[in-house]
Amino acid sequence: MTIDKRLTRHWKTVRPSKSNPDHLSHAHLLDSAASETARRDVYHSPSVKIADVSIGLVKSQESPNGDDMIFLHFDGQSKKLGLNTTNSKTMQALSGSAAPIRWVGLTITLYVDPQAKYPKGEKGPAIRIRPMLAKGPDAPPPPEAEPPDVQRLEDVRDEKLGREPGDD
Repeated sequence: MTIDKRLTRHWKTVRPSKSNPDHLSHAHLLDSAASETARRDVYHSPSVKIADVSIGLVKSQESPNGDDMIFLHFDGQSKKLGLNTTNSKTMQALSGSAAPIRWVGLTITLYVDPQAKYPKGEKGPAIRIRPMLAKGPDAPPPPEAEPPDVQRLEDVRDEKLGREPGDD
């Protein structure tokens, strides 16, 4: 008997969210091969570069019309990550700015916290952002580390806001 490969992945990737199908979840970070070997869930911890930020709606049973949320879009990824308060505060600490537009260009590392607290007091797996910028040749320094990086982030912000250089 041939085993359907989908049975080796997280069940949420087989039965994705109908209301938010383009959102990244912990299920997308499951390492099926390592999980099979370890006989427990093992997750990838990818380093990803933030290509864009946006505001969008997140629908749920409690809020069928949706609530506004900040989203991170990553280079080479089709799924976007909606930021809860925990991840938003981590991004603010990493970037030195509470303005999400200043997060564009940073390289961060994602991981799965298997016992994250959910709003209703439940616990379960959730994507978190490591409280340090990713290292490596493509990882930019923190914004305050090098003036050219700060200028690049400000240029991206100004372009998105439709400002001309020098406008304040």
